[in-house]
Amino acid sequence: MRALYTEIPEGLDSVVLVDGDAVYLRSRAVLGCANYLGWPWRLARLFRWVPRVIADAAYNLVARTRYRIFGRFEVCRVPSREERELFLP
Repeated sequence: MRALYTEIPEGLDSVVLVDGDAVYLRSRAVLGCANYLGWPWRLARLFRWVPRVIADAAYNLVARTRYRIFGRFEVCRVPSREERELFLP
């Protein structure tokens, strides 16, 4: 899959959204995913007007502090076969 989308950096450790021919990374991927979610998550799309440098800084801050904010689980949920097909190798 990565070979099809050369704009995805090789060492990227972040969220990626491939929507048609467009590829979104980090904060833009999160905002793009919000477009597919129902109410109230769809409201997050309003933040697409925030400049990318500011949105990515906020994304990085949450990424660094997410375990303190949301906690850490000992075991991750195993995605279903259908869900696994949505992930990049």
